[in-house]
This record gives sequence, structure tokens and C-alpha cells, in this order.
Amino acid sequence: MIAAHSLNFLADVENGMRIAIAGEFNSRKQFVVKRYGVIGKTMIMRQVEMMTM
Repeated sequence: MIAAHSLNFLADVENGMRIAIAGEFNSRKQFVVKRYGVIGKTMIMRQVEMMTM
């Protein structure tokens, strides 16, 4: 579960990308993501590159 900026997360990643996450388990034993980072280029970065070619 992504705690904040979940729409940004969906815009940044696509299936098959590598990510790093940090978070904690809540009382319902769900892992809540507090921070994430994309390893490599985000989807938006790739789209901008394609537009400039």
C-alpha cells in the first residue's frame, strides 16, 4: 500500500521496472510504503527522451 503520492507512483513506473521501497507494517500487517525510488529512468523521463529525438 502506498501511503502518499500514489498517483505519482503510477506515473513514474511501469510493469518490469526496478524500484526501491522503504516503509513499515501497520496494525493490519499491511506493508505501507513511505518512500520509493525508481532504479534507472522513470516512465516520464523515457517519454521526454522520445519526444526530443
